[in-house]
Amino acid sequence: MIISNHCFGQIVVNFADADKKIIIGKSIYALEDRNSNMTLEKVINLQSTFIRTNQEVPNFQISNSTFWIRIKVKNSSKDPHLLLDIEYPPLQNVTFFAPTQKGFIETKSGTSIPFRSRRIQSQNHLFALNLAIGSSATYYLKLSSNSLILVPIFIGSVTSIATSDISRSLINGLYFGIIIVMIFYNLFLYFSTKDRNYFFYVIYIFLVGLVQASLNELTFRYLWPNNIWLNLQSMTVLPALNGLAVVFFFKHFLDIKTQLSKRLIFLHIFNLLYVLSIVLSLFGYYKTSLYILQLVAIVGSFILFYISLELIKKGYRPAKFFLLAWSFFLSSIIIFVLRNFNLLPFNSFTEHVLLIGSGAEVTLLSFALADRINILKQEKEFSQAIALSEAQKNEHLIRDQNINLEHMVDDRTNQLTSTMNDLQLTMDNLKNTQAQLVDSEKMASLGQLTAGIAHEINNPINFVTSNIKPLKRDINDLYIMLSKFENSTALMDPALVTEINQLKEELDLDYVKSEIDLLLKGIDEGAFRTSEIIRGLKMFARVDEQDIKEVNLNEGFESTLLLLNSKIKDKIKLQMKLGAIPKIECYAGKLNQVFMNIISNSIYAINQLHGDSTAGMLCIETKTNEENDQEVVILIQDNGTGMPKEIKQKIFDPFFTTKPIGEGTGLGLSIVQQIIISHKGTIEVQSEAEKGTLFKIILPVRQ
Repeated sequence: MIISNHCFGQIVVNFADADKKIIIGKSIYALEDRNSNMTLEKVINLQSTFIRTNQEVPNFQISNSTFWIRIKVKNSSKDPHLLLDIEYPPLQNVTFFAPTQKGFIETKSGTSIPFRSRRIQSQNHLFALNLAIGSSATYYLKLSSNSLILVPIFIGSVTSIATSDISRSLINGLYFGIIIVMIFYNLFLYFSTKDRNYFFYVIYIFLVGLVQASLNELTFRYLWPNNIWLNLQSMTVLPALNGLAVVFFFKHFLDIKTQLSKRLIFLHIFNLLYVLSIVLSLFGYYKTSLYILQLVAIVGSFILFYISLELIKKGYRPAKFFLLAWSFFLSSIIIFVLRNFNLLPFNSFTEHVLLIGSGAEVTLLSFALADRINILKQEKEFSQAIALSEAQKNEHLIRDQNINLEHMVDDRTNQLTSTMNDLQLTMDNLKNTQAQLVDSEKMASLGQLTAGIAHEINNPINFVTSNIKPLKRDINDLYIMLSKFENSTALMDPALVTEINQLKEELDLDYVKSEIDLLLKGIDEGAFRTSEIIRGLKMFARVDEQDIKEVNLNEGFESTLLLLNSKIKDKIKLQMKLGAIPKIECYAGKLNQVFMNIISNSIYAINQLHGDSTAGMLCIETKTNEENDQEVVILIQDNGTGMPKEIKQKIFDPFFTTKPIGEGTGLGLSIVQQIIISHKGTIEVQSEAEKGTLFKIILPVRQ
């Protein structure tokens, strides 16, 4: 609580509440020393020339003068340990004069002396009043600085000042925590995407944090506490480097060179002025450097704002994010300047408004950069769409040229008409057959290999099957001969009969006979089954059938299932409903390929859902179309994994597969669709996740 009263023309600051920290700007008197040569004794003798500031936060601007401040304080609290706190760290020279019985004791602070030499180690300028309870005293402050001379001056107890410092430290900690998080976040994005904009932004964030640390004297306290020259230069060099980083990031992030190349001249001018500011500061022209920095910061901020608006009008999306972030930062600067000119009150918000605006800007620009990933993805898709459109235009152009060429050739000769039509059809189908070429070659080779194997195996099997009957007949003759021999044992020598009986017991002749019968039966059955497999292989391959022929589709299913028997085994229940359908005109080998692909996929889906259990079911049905007796209907249904809607829409796309790498090429169903279309048929799919899939194929009987 302040109770101010006049005492011989001097307002007395009556400090009564030790739990609070009070601002006393309106209760102090100031004197300007234009030549900076006054002593304390002379100032004391010039009491009448002091002028009351009447400002909550006195602001003496950037000046070459020295300013003296007179303060009279009465301690009406219960705490004798009061402190005077100037909450503006960038002040260069601050000298505090406290009265004693022998005169005045002098205490120095500011950026012109090493930080470690301060009597109270704080970024702010703290001085002990040493004012006994109930007593009063007059104090003097001597201020000069190369930068803005702003004097937010407070009085408080050690506890209240410490509490205020803790709050400020928490705000600084939160701000620099955001800066550090944003640095690592954007570094991660840089290493993930290799986009240089993220690296430029990391440099910008780092310099923003360093500038704020410098303005709050954190760099002077923790990084170079004894280097006065480096601390002085950091007030100009770091903001200039930060400005260069802003311009550099702005140019690359918004792609000014491409979007608004005419505005690059402004950015080049800003860069030159920032470099000039750094050079002037290093050569000792500190105030001139500060004036240039302030000019570029004010003008540059609004020009960047204007350029962003131009880009927004052009529909450039990143400019919206930049403008929003820059608006926060620019607003914080405006509030900060208005506070410095006492147009806004000095409070916790206006004191930390630069940290708030800077933190908001850094965060929003990080979001903008993250959104850049989506923009790049859209741009890539857009460029691909343009490339596809150009390719389609070229394709149409080529097609038109070919048609014109056909007409020209038709006019000259009728003999080439059919050839050109075939060529045109071939070109139209080239795109569709490209994806099938490799698989078709494989299937052709497989068919030739299958037919060759069937042919090679067929000869020895024919040899086996043709020799089984003669072998049976010969063995039966031997049995008859043995029977007659046994019947004639009465005419033999008893000793020989005994020897023969012993041999029969040792050989177990009855068992040998039954075993021979079983072996012959097994050979006969194995030869028959091998012949059936060979017949199925030949029927599946049909290498010799290059033309359309009338084929019974039921036989195609039987041969296909015969080849897939090892995959079906006993795990999958197979239901066959092969109806009495007419023979259809088709390429039998290609339809067998259709059956093979669909049934193989069904087996895979069943195994994926049911594993080694016996719950899997595969149903195959053929019938005549009830709506059109000149069509046959083929139904292939499984209770496997099924497909959601979004996958079902893509299954006929070339190279689309849900199988792991190495297990599928994505060509099977694309080839199936093309084969069905080439037969003037239709194929439909009904599927639901976890409930199975139904393929319905309709084929005409006649082509």
